[in-house]
Amino acid sequence: MMLPDNTNATAGNGGESQHIKAAGLPLMIPQTIANTFGLEDRHAAYCAGYDDGMNHKFGLEVAEAAQAALHDQARAALGMAKAHAEAKGPSWAAFFGESDD
Repeated sequence: MMLPDNTNATAGNGGESQHIKAAGLPLMIPQTIANTFGLEDRHAAYCAGYDDGMNHKFGLEVAEAAQAALHDQARAALGMAKAHAEAKGPSWAAFFGESDD
């Protein structure tokens, strides 16, 4: 396939001519509408993108809240395990060491 080697600009509006010469042969290219989407279509696409972004943001907030809740439960369980180990004796308490993680 050969690319067009000459495109003539139309007079006055700065656009391109519909007559393109490729390999010396003039070709007619049908004029296309630059924007076939109406206002309603563009607004619907905007709303869909906005909703998708909000759903993603909400999903991240839920994931962060769930992670924080699980972390709090794990710390509470660790505290109960340390208290139980200290009640059992020093050998049991040695399993946990001194870390607060």
